[in-house]
Amino acid sequence: MKRTCALAIVSCLFAGCSHGLIIMARDSAEIGRGTAWQDFGRSGAGDIAVAFGGETYRGRWVYAGRGSLAAVFVPGATTMPLFVGSGGPGEGNALLTTESGKSLRCQFQYSSWTASGMGVCQDAGGRLYDIQIES
Repeated sequence: MKRTCALAIVSCLFAGCSHGLIIMARDSAEIGRGTAWQDFGRSGAGDIAVAFGGETYRGRWVYAGRGSLAAVFVPGATTMPLFVGSGGPGEGNALLTTESGKSLRCQFQYSSWTASGMGVCQDAGGRLYDIQIES
């Protein structure tokens, strides 16, 4: 089990991870879904796309963790860690636009340890949306 977890962490780092997104308007039951992709070889930025309200919003996200350090050891394999990394809770934002010129600005809290987070988005008209990030 520990080896599987360690391999998942390492493969996520080198392959570029993706997260599922759910967005919901605060003033209606309108729900959208999307994906955020991590840039290859970077843990704090990537592309994002959300289908919502009949359009697809696309853009970039960035994340700044507050920093902590962890090492993953595989029992019986070696005394050297298989993976050493930093992460933990932090904040980020995402800027998205549609081809028709609509925009969303999102601020979120995220934990790289749980690979999940939540936040709030606002469109150019001031309408608010809740967003959930899940692995």
